[in-house]
Amino acid sequence: MIIVLLGPPGAGKGTQADKLSARLGIPKIATGDVLRAALRDGTKRGLEAKSYMDRGDLVPDSVILGILQDVMTSPATAKGAILDGAVRTVPQAEGLGAMLSEIGKKVDNVLLFDIEVAFLYPWALAMRTLAWPGLIQIVVFFLILVVGYVYIWRKGVLNWGPEFDPDYKHAPKPGPALVKRYRYGTRN
Repeated sequence: MIIVLLGPPGAGKGTQADKLSARLGIPKIATGDVLRAALRDGTKRGLEAKSYMDRGDLVPDSVILGILQDVMTSPATAKGAILDGAVRTVPQAEGLGAMLSEIGKKVDNVLLFDIEVAFLYPWALAMRTLAWPGLIQIVVFFLILVVGYVYIWRKGVLNWGPEFDPDYKHAPKPGPALVKRYRYGTRN
């Protein structure tokens, strides 16, 4: 069984993937984790990805899908896998489908985490404070939530993450075309 999780960063995909993994007995495959492992292990595809990263370029989908293919053909994923963060665009979904059909597998289920980005950003900032001790953590968490909701109320803006933190790697929610592809299209 292969399950694809779709949604913006911070929506809870990783948390739910861990729970599903434990319940179903299949591994969670997070794209960032397998990329880091390929780099650490010095695999052929890992070295290829490193060459792009050293130049400051994004690693192309073909390289990421190749690394995923290596993982998906391992004995650990014989019963299936939960793919967290593997698909963000329609071309990635099509590439994933083609790669899986090459190895005789297909996407069985897709879970969409449809969360408003305006609610995710204060939560992501608050999660950064979890390492801070006791009262400071509570005060900072409360202030972040209050400032966030006052901003939304006054400005009427729902997509405001990058304005407050330029380092925040804002990734949009899965677009309608991607959701439509999995809802009405093929799941291969």
